[in-house]
Amino acid sequence: MRQKHPNKLVGEYLNRLESAAAGLGRGRRTELVAEIREHVDDGLREAGAVDEVAVRNVLERLGPPEEIAAAAGPPPTRAGRLELAAMITLALPFVGWIIGVVLVRIASLDRTREGGGDRDRLVARRHLGSQLRGRGPVERRRYPRRDGGRDAARGGG
Repeated sequence: MRQKHPNKLVGEYLNRLESAAAGLGRGRRTELVAEIREHVDDGLREAGAVDEVAVRNVLERLGPPEEIAAAAGPPPTRAGRLELAAMITLALPFVGWIIGVVLVRIASLDRTREGGGDRDRLVARRHLGSQLRGRGPVERRRYPRRDGGRDAARGGG
């Protein structure tokens, strides 16, 4: 945005300042130009005269607009490749954990839908119960067998 000022030299100075401060955020740049405009107007009021010499003296005391913009703050930088890689590396374990929980839940739902989950729980419960009573492994099976009902340990068939 082109700066307007009654004095041509001040207007050019403020335009140079705004161009030099292009790397700053819009709000900070507007604030900076307003502050410098106020300093210039105060300096001209103190000088009492608004001739070219007084204007040049006030602007010279402020310094070059490029230095003012540089002192106002560095331009915001984007995250570099290394920072981006670090953020991804830090996020992966958390995301992986969530994916793992979802996959386990899906698998358990799928297993109960097939009916295998109930049978597996029954076998585990009977085995655990017999172990706790000290009777060793389960002797008699009351659930359907996958091998057609033959029991290799008893020699049956």
